[in-house]
Parts: sequence; structure tokens; C-alpha cells
Amino acid sequence: ITEIHDRTNKLSRRAAGPREGQEHILVANVDRIWSVQAVRLPALNARFLDRLLVAAAACDIPAGLIINKIDLMTEADKPDVMDFHLRYANLGYPVVTTSATEGDGLDRLNDAFEEQINAITGPSGTGKSTLINALEPDLDLRTGRVSAKTEKGTHTTTHAELHPLSNEGYVIDTPGIREFGVHDVHPKDLAHYFPDLEPYVNACQFPDCTHDHEPDCAVKAAVERGDVHTERHESYLAILESLREEQTPEY
Repeated sequence: ITEIHDRTNKLSRRAAGPREGQEHILVANVDRIWSVQAVRLPALNARFLDRLLVAAAACDIPAGLIINKIDLMTEADKPDVMDFHLRYANLGYPVVTTSATEGDGLDRLNDAFEEQINAITGPSGTGKSTLINALEPDLDLRTGRVSAKTEKGTHTTTHAELHPLSNEGYVIDTPGIREFGVHDVHPKDLAHYFPDLEPYVNACQFPDCTHDHEPDCAVKAAVERGDVHTERHESYLAILESLREEQTPEY
């Protein structure tokens, strides 16, 4: 090591296990963070994705969504997958649908990764390492199977690793994550990290409205009108509750 530069950014989560509550830095110095979700095995997980998007917004890191394993999509799956896709695309997040095994969407993903440092993260088993192998077969990263019983993947990537790409970009492969706890976000600031909720925040009757139980809440009114997706508001409330619990002192 000859020189250490300052970080330009970092993506953190709330650590679990013995270090619970402390900051766990996942990646740093990235141009974009991508969440990889799978159509099946494991199923789409909006709660996980919303927590990651909040963390990325709080760290001022652009984020995107990769919906992988579209080759497993059935006719019955299509309405839910389309709703999931449009929910985030309409908020301005880039969304790429892929099949690492069939090659669908890889050209678009390769273009998105060109000449940039991109990090991919998400639950175990969504195909993160398989996607990187599909883009750069010579890397031959270790991959694992998803349990048919639990529909959860196994941790084959054990640490974040930076890989060069032939398009002059870099991709950071990260270990699969079972839970994503939002770190260092104050409850009163949370709604500002939801681009669909933020436009209504200042229209509430009470300036300290939490968009939970208060009357004349513009955010809740937007949800009732269908201007804000119900599941997005539910994600907001779940994160809000976890942040409140984190701030509650123990005696």
C-alpha cells in the first residue's frame, strides 16, 4: 500500500449478530448499486429492495434493479412481475430484466456497467455471481444452488470482491444478505428517501407528521387515491418502526 485516498461514498447497513446495531459497510467508491431480485427461487422481495434503496439514497448513491431468472416466469407470475417492474421504473430507477442462464438482458446490463464501478447485492440465491459469470465467463466465480424446500440460497460469495470487465468497467460481487437493516437514518428523515412519498410530505397538516397514525396526512391520502403503491407505504412503515426501535434506549 503506497497511498490511501478518501472514500467518495459508501453503502452501509445495520449489522446483525454479535455486532448488532453497528455500521456494516458493504461497498465503497461505487457509481451505482444494483439490487438483484429473482422471479422465483427466491421470490421477489420488495421489503428488502425498499430498505436497500433507502440506504442508497441516504448515502447519495444511485441505485438500480435487476430482475433475474425471467426464464422461470410462468403466465401466473407475469402480473406480479410486471407490477414489480413498473413500480420501480416509474420512480426513475433503471430496471433490467435478465436470465443469466438463457442470456436475456445481458447486452443491456453490459452497457449499464460500461466504464463504471457497479456493485450488485441482494438476497442469497438470486444469481448475482451467475450473472457476472454470464457477462465474463473467464472469471468462473463459484455459484451455489437454491434450496427447493426453503427457496433460499447458500452463501457462496463470502466477501465483497472487485472484478474487471472487458467493457472497461468494474463490478463488485457481494455476499448474499438475508436481512437489510437501515443504518444511521433518523425516523423524521425517512420519507424523504422515498421518492414517491417525498412530494406529499410538506402537504400534511402537521409538520412533524410521521405518515402513520396522524389525521389529514397527505401521504396516506395519496396511498388511498392510488398515487402511492400500498406496498411502498407498508415498507415505509416497517422501516419506520425498526428505526424507532433502534433509537429506543435500553435500561
